[in-house]
Amino acid sequence: MSGELNRLNSTFNSFFNVIRIPNTGNATHDEETPIINESTNNNNNIPEMPGAFTFPNEVNNDINNNQNSTPISNYVSKFFDRLITIFIVSLFLIVFIPVYVFYRIVLYVFFILLSILVKFNRHGYKKINNKHPANTARKFIMKFDERIGNKSNVYSNDNGDMIRDDINANSGLSTLGSENEIQEIGRPDFLECAYSHALFIVKKEIKWLLVYIESDQNNDAINFTNDVLTNKEFLTFIKDRNILVWGNDISESEAYQICNQFKITKLPFLGLFCLTVNQTPTTSGMRASLPSLSLVMKIQGYKTLDYTLKKFNRAFNKYNPALVQLRQHYTNSEGELSSSDSIQRAYRQFRQNLNTPPVIRSLERNNNERAKLQWLKWRKSRLIPENNIDGEFARIAIRCVDGTRKQYKLDKHSSIEELYALVECTILNNIEVDEHEQYQEPENYSHTYTFDLINVLPRVVIPISYQESIEENEYLYPSGNLVISIRE
Repeated sequence: MSGELNRLNSTFNSFFNVIRIPNTGNATHDEETPIINESTNNNNNIPEMPGAFTFPNEVNNDINNNQNSTPISNYVSKFFDRLITIFIVSLFLIVFIPVYVFYRIVLYVFFILLSILVKFNRHGYKKINNKHPANTARKFIMKFDERIGNKSNVYSNDNGDMIRDDINANSGLSTLGSENEIQEIGRPDFLECAYSHALFIVKKEIKWLLVYIESDQNNDAINFTNDVLTNKEFLTFIKDRNILVWGNDISESEAYQICNQFKITKLPFLGLFCLTVNQTPTTSGMRASLPSLSLVMKIQGYKTLDYTLKKFNRAFNKYNPALVQLRQHYTNSEGELSSSDSIQRAYRQFRQNLNTPPVIRSLERNNNERAKLQWLKWRKSRLIPENNIDGEFARIAIRCVDGTRKQYKLDKHSSIEELYALVECTILNNIEVDEHEQYQEPENYSHTYTFDLINVLPRVVIPISYQESIEENEYLYPSGNLVISIRE
């Protein structure tokens, strides 16, 4: 405040030095002799010397009056000048200083009140700028209930938070659709939490997680919801297997990041997650990695209920035994995968169990079966389609093991191995592939055919060949009659 007063004082002094009336001329004339003589006063129109400036009469009269003024008049003039100066300064101080002080006080109080308001409402400001993941999950559940015709018990309060009537404040995770709630139409029990929190729960409790992502602007989402997600058979499947379900809309950031991470190109999307352990055969035995959460099954776009349940069953039966074994190892510990000590203890115990001969044989068998299934899917996705152009195909009839007969029109330029792959993938194993997925050939796996194709008459075994074409074999082109013979 003292600095402000000093600055104002210097400003006022500069201002009043400008408006003050100078009086130095009278004192000079009192001490010195008159500059203008009587002849000049009598004849103002005649200059005193050549080239001198001619003053107007009014100016000359003022100069003469000042020269003829007495000391008393000079003193009175100075007195009134000082009086006027004091009056102006006092008026300025009385009016301006209080206004300035009042302005500073009001500004100071305003900023204090503003800081208090921001402190009490910081959650509200944070909510406006950053959407809480739990709120977006609850908003998705509310929209999902409205779409299927249920009365949602999730509502928005005055602060814009999505809340429900029976949220347990002590738990960080809550689900809708529990047994205590009455719903008109059954639906999955979606988790009311962020995606990262759902992953943490799955790792901690060693469970399955089903992730569902949709777009409210896609008609397939409505059909998929009505035909699959609200179907009793589907709900029974996820309930019996204790599968956690998390869902959201693609418009939310978490769902968008998930689609980018797993390269999802079509909605709606269903993904099945669980902990998996990779085994690598070494000279000292099977070497297992630490458990990691993996996407083991995904469905993109609208699919029927039967197709969805088949893929779910296949993935569940494949990975659940290892998951059960992991859960058993972690049960005796504190059951928290976030604890490094419990991870190491369970991992060492798991490694010891893997080194036993029965477990090793079982793991090797499972690895071979998984590699074989992957190879069959890859090989079937690369089968050459039937050729219906006259003169470009071979008509081949095959009698199956069960006695049924099948006929195929194979391209005459394809290899004989193509015929064996057709029998292996379609007749003996009946492999299903998704036309929208790209399958990769498994590494370190060499497939061996366990059957022979035998010509009926004469009885000749058709050898497997990658170089010889069907056209070059006399028993296959232009037509062939074969029998499948399983090797002993």
